[in-house]
Amino acid sequence: MVSDVLNYFKSFADTSRMQISAKLFSMFRHYAGVDQVTIDLESGATVTDLLDALAGRFNNPAFKNDETQLMLMINNENAPLQTVLKEGDVVHLLPILGGG
Repeated sequence: MVSDVLNYFKSFADTSRMQISAKLFSMFRHYAGVDQVTIDLESGATVTDLLDALAGRFNNPAFKNDETQLMLMINNENAPLQTVLKEGDVVHLLPILGGG
């Protein structure tokens, strides 16, 4: 009975927002001071929206790099900036390193 009531109220939960986990590596970890962060975004947000939110949260424009300067993975698969995120996605941000 109690679980039925809880499920009833959960059906009214705000589905216009979602939680995305961002795992930060190298310079991104350094800029943020943490290796992982959870960001609240509007449903339908893209990776670009996530990067904008991270840039604002950590007050650092380095998070707004384009695909030539960072590698993005969503749930362990390569993804472009235009990818639409889903609730619970885990996004890995890795800088592209050069050398020779």
